[in-house]
Amino acid sequence: MSYKYKILILFSFVFLFQTTNAQNTKDYYQALFLLKFIKYTNWTNQPQYYSIGIVGNSPVIPYLKSLIKNKRINGKPVILSKVSSYSNIDKYSLLYIPKSQNSKFRVISSITKNKSVLIVTEDSRLIYYKAAISFYERNKTLLFHINPKVISERKMQVSNRLLAVGHIVKK
Repeated sequence: MSYKYKILILFSFVFLFQTTNAQNTKDYYQALFLLKFIKYTNWTNQPQYYSIGIVGNSPVIPYLKSLIKNKRINGKPVILSKVSSYSNIDKYSLLYIPKSQNSKFRVISSITKNKSVLIVTEDSRLIYYKAAISFYERNKTLLFHINPKVISERKMQVSNRLLAVGHIVKK
């Protein structure tokens, strides 16, 4: 095996590790943000516990599982589950829709229209179609759009602390 070939393989592994590590970091921070969104949101009808529903498969699931283990937010337990059907979808405090599940957004948004369900998406375009919060990246930094009008329509309020760090969308 030539020296150049060995260097090429080494750089390939380093690049692959950095790419995977960057994705893992993004997934971890998305999971962390989801919990912060709950912490800084007030529901008109306060739930007895916070229920997070994940639509489809998402790499944030293992991070969320780890983060919510023995965790309480505002004194209430947090429960995580994958959304397997649309029946009782309005039981969730927060629904997370990864980009791979965009096709389900309109149905979910319609079913939960007048319910106090915080819908968070991974596709920033959906903030203009009744998502409450949507993630986006700028310069390799994870950020989020927040739509206070949608949150208000769903009979919730977000704290000024959350509004201060999100990019507010007015539509």
